[in-house]
Amino acid sequence: DIIPNSDYYINANKVSVGAIIFNLFENDIAKQSPESQKYIADALYVTILNDTSNFVNANVDEEAYTISSKLLKFGLKPSDISVKFLMNKSADEIRLVGEILSTTETYHNESILFIHCTREMLKHNNATEDATEKITTYVKGTRDVKVVVFFLECPDEYRLSLRSDAINVNKIAVKFGGGGHKKASGCPMNGTLEENKSAILTEIRKQL
Repeated sequence: DIIPNSDYYINANKVSVGAIIFNLFENDIAKQSPESQKYIADALYVTILNDTSNFVNANVDEEAYTISSKLLKFGLKPSDISVKFLMNKSADEIRLVGEILSTTETYHNESILFIHCTREMLKHNNATEDATEKITTYVKGTRDVKVVVFFLECPDEYRLSLRSDAINVNKIAVKFGGGGHKKASGCPMNGTLEENKSAILTEIRKQL
């Protein structure tokens, strides 16, 4: 929706902000130099990859593929972007991913899956918090799992990432001072790891 007398444009039905930008400026992009067209196409495709988790999220629609195909005309090479954006990890980062996945715990007849990362894991793998940004994608689609929660230990708190196609995780995140979307949200928590797990489990079970 376009808000009258405003510089804002909001359309919650679009799969990605990249789709919104492309629809608004497709003709303008076509007028740019080939180098600029490719730069813009790459940037827009990254937003689509990010917002759809590489086209596996439930929000993927026909338009996501249509726009991606149009970006090819502007010089996009999808395989190059996928490698750089999704696979370009150091050996230390891969070791960190493995260590995080080794913390996997399941609850409620294996319908709830928890993973976590400590400061010590980051330290001895020479990694930063950014290395955990897409960690939930590694467990997405795990058989029988309806809710995934990632607990990241930060200097003064835990930061949680909640993912689910079965419940409204935004309701849980908001309760703890966070927010996001129905299927993907986040929040901070100040307790210990075990205290936070217990509190989140209680809230998830209310919806399952």
